[in-house]
Amino acid sequence: MPMKRPLKPLGKKPVFTVHELDFNDPRVVGQAAEVLFKAYEKKPDFSAVPANWSPNAALERINLHWLNAVNLQQGKAFVAKDNTGKIVGAAIGHLDKIGGGNTIYWLGGVAVHPSFQRRGVSTLLTQARLGAARELGCKTIMTKVHKKNTARLGQFKKEGFARFQTVDENFYLFRKELESP
Repeated sequence: MPMKRPLKPLGKKPVFTVHELDFNDPRVVGQAAEVLFKAYEKKPDFSAVPANWSPNAALERINLHWLNAVNLQQGKAFVAKDNTGKIVGAAIGHLDKIGGGNTIYWLGGVAVHPSFQRRGVSTLLTQARLGAARELGCKTIMTKVHKKNTARLGQFKKEGFARFQTVDENFYLFRKELESP
């Protein structure tokens, strides 16, 4: 007689929402740092994380680097929350100057907790950052992606980004021109 497997309960598919990161709320900043740490804990070569990557290093990255980008470069940091309010992803984007003084919008770090990867969270965070670029009137978007990060490479291709330069043996630069509204 074949063994019967118990039926899995039908649950609601998680719904994710994106919000600006509130740097004044230490609880929210701590949760975002935890996501950042977890996302790169097992694959530090995908990002410019330090050799001594730790929860404290992730918190420092958000409190220093991300906050500076927001304050000094008209940046915006975002978090993605699931339907329970838990932070499952975080991302930063900011204005930057490139050769000739042209202003671009740089898509900085994005991190999605491993338990929530491949569910569209990164895409939502990217859409929020593209919206921020549009609000600032920026037409050129750039980012860098590690060659081994196949998920991000595929996402940017789907989003209409074109690879236009190799930074070094590990990273590609991607670019996208936003259409006028």
